[in-house]
Amino acid sequence: MIAIGRLLSRIFFVAVPLLLLGGFLILRGYHDLDRPTTRSLCGDGFVRVQSGTSLRSVAGVLADSGWIRHPRLVACWGRLRGFDRSVQVGCYHLRRGWTPREVFAAIVSGAVDIVQVTIPEGWRESQVLELLADSLKIDRLQLLGAASDTSWIRSVGIAGGRLEGYLFPETYQFPRQCDAREALARLVEEADHRFDETMRARAAKLGMSRHEVVVLASIVQAEAAVEEEMPRISAVFHNRLAEGWRLEADPTVLYALDRPQGPVFLRDLEAESPYNTYRVVGLPACAISNPGSAALKAALWPDSGRGEYYFVAKGDGEHLFSRTLAEHNRARIQVRAQDGKR
Repeated sequence: MIAIGRLLSRIFFVAVPLLLLGGFLILRGYHDLDRPTTRSLCGDGFVRVQSGTSLRSVAGVLADSGWIRHPRLVACWGRLRGFDRSVQVGCYHLRRGWTPREVFAAIVSGAVDIVQVTIPEGWRESQVLELLADSLKIDRLQLLGAASDTSWIRSVGIAGGRLEGYLFPETYQFPRQCDAREALARLVEEADHRFDETMRARAAKLGMSRHEVVVLASIVQAEAAVEEEMPRISAVFHNRLAEGWRLEADPTVLYALDRPQGPVFLRDLEAESPYNTYRVVGLPACAISNPGSAALKAALWPDSGRGEYYFVAKGDGEHLFSRTLAEHNRARIQVRAQDGKR
């Protein structure tokens, strides 16, 4: 009995201090939840939460970056509060002076830091990539790598193996510091969403694939400065395709030569390229720009019935349309005369 009593005494004298120390550390840890860390006092910062990240992993990332102390204790506290079921994926802007409790509250609230990016209609892939790189601070080589990964491009439903034509022009809300594939996939998803069942049914009725519609729409988008003319321009191209003629669209030449908008010279028309519709018959292999909804609709619902096969730009954004080559030549003379008077 004496031996048992001595053993219990020893256990008591060892266990009680350990329990007291543990209790003190826990209380100290909970107290630290409301004390800004040294990192927090230095200024704002960003923390990214990946898909499938556990609460313990989030706590580890925050501890490694200096935003919290005692990651295990914080993770335990978070689980008790049910935060392990509320962790939101994204990039978070953490503010100067925030306590660990405030940091966790931001992450479970889903208050992801957002960057708004507007992609204009008719921009080329190269322009879109440049805008995304600048706006989202994505490495340009990473973007170019994703945009040239044909396996990944086909995996997101693009048959042509190129993103040109499928980076839908719209205003987007991106989480800050999203990666290249996430950003590009968001644009491609929007393009897929906008090409709805009505448009797919119309394409089938015309005997066109979605890709062919997108390619034609990209040319219409590049040719038309006035949206109201898009169906009429589309009709000209539909008529030419039906007759087996070349489209002879100047924007395809500029694209083939990797030049921005501007004049097309006679020597340019000889450019050897699958995009030069002065040389290739039918549609080029891929789009030459990223068309918006109006151009896509014009490609599917052309202003038929006029029998027009030609158009020439007047210089004010509008065009003169003609049914015959003779009419077209007179229209060109008329435009040149008007240009001479300006």
